[in-house]
Amino acid sequence: MAQGDRQFVAELMIDVGPTTALGAYSGALTYDPGVVTVASVAGGNTTEFSGTPATNTPTPGMTTIAAFQSSSLDSPKGVVSVALISFHVVATASTTASIGLVVDHLYDTDAMPITPATGTGCAVSVTGQTPTTTSTTSVTPTTTTGPAATTSTVTTTTTSALATTTVTAPPTSTTLGTILPLSSCPDARAAAAVQAAVDSDCNCRGAKAHGAYVRCAVGVAKAALKAGRLPTTCKRAVKACAARSTCGRPGFVTCCRTHARGATKCSIERSAAACKPPQGGRACVGQRPSCCDACTSSGCAAPGGSSDRSPPSSRPSRP
Repeated sequence: MAQGDRQFVAELMIDVGPTTALGAYSGALTYDPGVVTVASVAGGNTTEFSGTPATNTPTPGMTTIAAFQSSSLDSPKGVVSVALISFHVVATASTTASIGLVVDHLYDTDAMPITPATGTGCAVSVTGQTPTTTSTTSVTPTTTTGPAATTSTVTTTTTSALATTTVTAPPTSTTLGTILPLSSCPDARAAAAVQAAVDSDCNCRGAKAHGAYVRCAVGVAKAALKAGRLPTTCKRAVKACAARSTCGRPGFVTCCRTHARGATKCSIERSAAACKPPQGGRACVGQRPSCCDACTSSGCAAPGGSSDRSPPSSRPSRP
């Protein structure tokens, strides 16, 4: 519970299990902007993710968060504290609101996607009344499949009042992301990190125009290149994948056409109806926005997780 015009802190934690090391993540917080707003976002309590994450609020009531770490290939594992979010209560009357979490992408330290477990999300309530007691509510998700569950622990406080909720990642995302092809960007960790930043800052689904999305993606890549976190070849890959995407093109789709001899090619079409199979072949509408990873060697890639591209032959060198 929290009073109006006060703040409380939410700690975002991701459970990747005992054997997987978390390399990068991106997600979105959803909330009622008439009740709470995001005042600031800081790094988490886990050392590898203690730096300030990249954030963006594309629309009132939604704040995207993304970060990557390059300090270790072997950690962190288990439950990882990745961010501390300070919320400001703007409501003055007694009310209740939900704070949700949608996980867009999780990558391990080899830049391989971590598929979230299937589960049901929960929410935390915030009231405008003065707190009189300290209460803790813990909700445990029920998962059915997947190697790892994603956990968000939300702590609300005016002095020391606490409330905790657990959220598991749903299988869909509010933003659309791309996995850079290893043939164009062999540095898999750098590719995952820069793409997580592009997904967070440029918002494929909400981009106002295709050109604006491409310029945004290139700007993120330039910043990473200047900071020494991205090879030049990977910067070119970011631009190419953004250009060959449906981002900022409402109604457009990626189309995977498999010819009679088995070769599959990708194209950008104005509508799903325009994605027609070649003679003697087949076609499917891609579930990813860029031709860089929308298609596999035999059809359409799944909307999340890894494609059929092979991982690097060796692990990247330690920083």
